[in-house]
Amino acid sequence: MSDLYRADYRVRSNILACMEDRIKHLGGTPYSEIPAKSDMIQLALCHQIRFGGATTGGDKLFSDWLGKEGMKDLQNSLEKCRNLLPKEFKTAIPKQSVISGTFPSISLAEQYQIQGLLQAAENRLKEEKEGLAKGLGSKNILMLLVEVDLGSISKLQGRLKRAEFFTKRAAEISSEVLGLKNPTTLRILGNLATICWENKKFAEAQIYLETQIGIQKELFQTDDQRLLDSIDSLGSLYNDQGKWQEAEKLHLEVVEARERLLGADHPDTLTAKANLSCAYFNQGKWSTSEELDAMVWKKREDILGIDHPDTISVKSSLAQTYKYVGKWPEALKMEEEVLEARQKRLGDLHPSTLLSMANLAQTHSNLGRWDDANKYGEEAMNLREKIKGLDHPDTLASKEIVARCYLKQGRLTEAINLAKEARNLVKSETQATKKTGERLDAIIEEIMTGKASLKE
Repeated sequence: MSDLYRADYRVRSNILACMEDRIKHLGGTPYSEIPAKSDMIQLALCHQIRFGGATTGGDKLFSDWLGKEGMKDLQNSLEKCRNLLPKEFKTAIPKQSVISGTFPSISLAEQYQIQGLLQAAENRLKEEKEGLAKGLGSKNILMLLVEVDLGSISKLQGRLKRAEFFTKRAAEISSEVLGLKNPTTLRILGNLATICWENKKFAEAQIYLETQIGIQKELFQTDDQRLLDSIDSLGSLYNDQGKWQEAEKLHLEVVEARERLLGADHPDTLTAKANLSCAYFNQGKWSTSEELDAMVWKKREDILGIDHPDTISVKSSLAQTYKYVGKWPEALKMEEEVLEARQKRLGDLHPSTLLSMANLAQTHSNLGRWDDANKYGEEAMNLREKIKGLDHPDTLASKEIVARCYLKQGRLTEAINLAKEARNLVKSETQATKKTGERLDAIIEEIMTGKASLKE
């Protein structure tokens, strides 16, 4: 049954419809006189756990129809589900990871997004979650799969706090039911680290990643791709925390291993090189970063295509490097192309799209194009407020850009009000928020000391 909960929710709905159609002819025939009792029990089970969106109103109908004998069979079926699922799930997990080469993969949640079904899928999964809790309890494999899907859907919707909630629940269930060393539990820990990371909860993300790596080192050999993935992720997290030398060391380790195992042009090797480039960039090694990013970009265009998310991602990184080496026209053109591609593929609300809006606003700001900077900055700020909250570091960074635009446009009242509002919301003292706070202080000081001028 667990395979059915890994499938599209519409598969379960279709199965339910077929099962209901099969027993229509039975009418009010007593359970004791039904030849194919298993069909009836399966349908009753579906209603008990709301499989495929089955209604809850069927409980009394089935209890009356099944009678004592049938209800006993139904309870036995429920008990089998509770007891057999963990074993069934463990044997379904492959022992070795498969290197997928250049073939793109897409998650179930991404498939829903492309088809415009994220909200419909979320609604159905919530119904099934309610039924599973009632019929099987809150800690079982089916509930685990539903929590994972709800977390993935929330992440694609940009609702990171909800994504963190569902993914934490999945991690708790997986740890208890399957064990901490189970590959599925390790995968969920990695997902949870990513979500905390995107929420700027760096300390929590580091704990989850280091836990994952520690267990993987016990289970796998040093050249296992799953372990290398986790080490590469930890290096990228170090990058965001300002631990750039540590990040460079980890990324170099992964690049060398992947070049040896997979080849220099394998997509996973290129990912490691792109991450290494970030470590170089953050240390001010801009020429080295530019050279590496340009190489990865061209290789990804050839291997993955110009519209692949990984190609777009390194193109965005290269645009940032261009700004530091003075190639502003190239940077602006690239950022416009990246934003357009992400809006088309991911939608306006995706975190990567919002990052591109903010980057473009910053570039226009640096070029003194205040109207364009304000346009992109306000859009990113408003969407980030809606999705991530007023005090999220990304929202505060957008507020700082918009406040500076107001300042340069002579809109001093709007500038100081927004700057003070944002400054009061700066709570944590991560490297990113500290810089944002310092820039906001500079805007406030410039206005308060009379150095700024009103728009004529």
